[in-house]
Amino acid sequence: MEKVTEGFVRGSDAFERMNYLYQLSEYWSKTNPNLSAHYAKLMVAISKKSVLRLDRSIKRSVCKGCGVFLSEGETVRSRYAKEHNGQMVCICKRCGVMKRYPCPKDDKKKKS
Repeated sequence: MEKVTEGFVRGSDAFERMNYLYQLSEYWSKTNPNLSAHYAKLMVAISKKSVLRLDRSIKRSVCKGCGVFLSEGETVRSRYAKEHNGQMVCICKRCGVMKRYPCPKDDKKKKS
């Protein structure tokens, strides 16, 4: 049985490596998209192997098809689709994979 110490985070070395790979992927996305995709795929593979969850913002910034880092205007085209209950539609310019994200309307916000 492993002792739990204060300040100990399970998988902290894996988180550090995933953070570094994410930063590399973002850096190389403009000049070398193939290298960027390689780093992003490595990051996802590490998270799966060590059974660690990626944050929602990180998941949405990496294409599930080709693995390239998605940056607005350069590698992804985004639009708001009213016909699909107000969803944000992102289309990768490299491989054409379409992803839809819920985008709630402003009038449905809770009034306080």
